[in-house]
Amino acid sequence: MITDKTVPVVGHYGFDAIDSAIRIRAWAPNWGIRQFQQIGGPSVTAYREARHFANQELTMTIQREKDTNYPNLHLVPH
Repeated sequence: MITDKTVPVVGHYGFDAIDSAIRIRAWAPNWGIRQFQQIGGPSVTAYREARHFANQELTMTIQREKDTNYPNLHLVPH
């Protein structure tokens, strides 16, 4: 618990807010609960998969553009 308090902060239920925050931060990972994630929104995994797919599609588009417009690009010295 925090003992160096200059201003007591009382939370919604009448408990010390700082102590409550410390307890919640310890409790949530113990039970595998993600804090501050949107409720009802897509999961992080779905977001990452969509981003990966978009990046993959962009990479394929760039490669197609290179192959079409610059077929001899691989012959140019670096």
